[in-house]
Amino acid sequence: MTQVNKKVCILAGGGLSVPHDYDGMVSSDAAPRMDYIELARKLDAELPTHPLAKFRYSPKIRQLEQKASLDVSMAGWFAFNAQKYDVILSLAETVGIPLAGALKLLRSSIPHVLIGHKLSWRVQRYTWRFTNLQYSFSEIACVSKAQADYARSASGMNNPASYFIYDKVDEKFFTPQSGDDEGYILSVGQEQRDYATLVQALSGTGKRLVIVASSPWATKKLNLPETDSKVTILSKIPFVKLRDLYAKAKMVAVSVNDVDFAAGVNGLLEGMSMAKPVVCCHTSGLSGYIEDGVTGRLVPPASPDILRERILELWDDPAMCARLGSAGRDAVVKEMTLDHYVERLANLTLNAA
Repeated sequence: MTQVNKKVCILAGGGLSVPHDYDGMVSSDAAPRMDYIELARKLDAELPTHPLAKFRYSPKIRQLEQKASLDVSMAGWFAFNAQKYDVILSLAETVGIPLAGALKLLRSSIPHVLIGHKLSWRVQRYTWRFTNLQYSFSEIACVSKAQADYARSASGMNNPASYFIYDKVDEKFFTPQSGDDEGYILSVGQEQRDYATLVQALSGTGKRLVIVASSPWATKKLNLPETDSKVTILSKIPFVKLRDLYAKAKMVAVSVNDVDFAAGVNGLLEGMSMAKPVVCCHTSGLSGYIEDGVTGRLVPPASPDILRERILELWDDPAMCARLGSAGRDAVVKEMTLDHYVERLANLTLNAA
């Protein structure tokens, strides 16, 4: 990548900023590196925070913005401060869409790169249809092949400057640990999770299940199914506790609804990075992340019988577990690390400037 000579701004939305103890947490191995912080450092970019963030994120205002999936207040404030930058990178549609609209009203031609997560969903789909804001973005990067395909060719979007890039995991933090597993299946996350199917699949098997039902990105409450004594449900745990749960799990299950965006990708990559065998729903949103029988096992969504069969097959085959786990870790290290992600986005952003 060429030397950074452009003044870059990264909009993370959601009031994200650099924690005061970030470097200490990372250096002491207490937390993984964060993509938006490492990207800002790579580009020597600014991460502006709305000056009224504490007031803006009162429960009622935040609830309205989450319901609309648009970070309007952040985008509106920033639009009037955008002219001092050479290029803007919006890390999600929630801030990127309203900012594109505001910049268009202000007749600004600043290059604007967007990371698209749910381009095909209702609010976004209507936005493309009625505003043509999709053509306001210089580049669009998607962490789902289905979303990149939609951006390039689907009716209502049709933006040819769209690319698929793998999502990321900090493989230096989520790294294989020594020690034996403790005989449970781990499933992590909240967005579009289908825990009802997973619980049904394990019903009557006597297998333990640990669910970590939390996510900083989820916008809707998760309705958890009724469970029994074999199921443990946790939420909002420290990163070191999460890593410890991965390390002691026998395998990782990613049970998600059949959606066309990368729901479940963080838990998937964390499990692979920890060299754990992964059983994952085969959705269009996660296409390309797992090669069935090589780096993990794929099952159709909402198929408890097949999910049970795959889990029990792995449970009784430690050699296959080891082979899948090792291959999954190798796949992550080859092209799905945080550094790969940062490098690709940095290049896209500078090319757009």
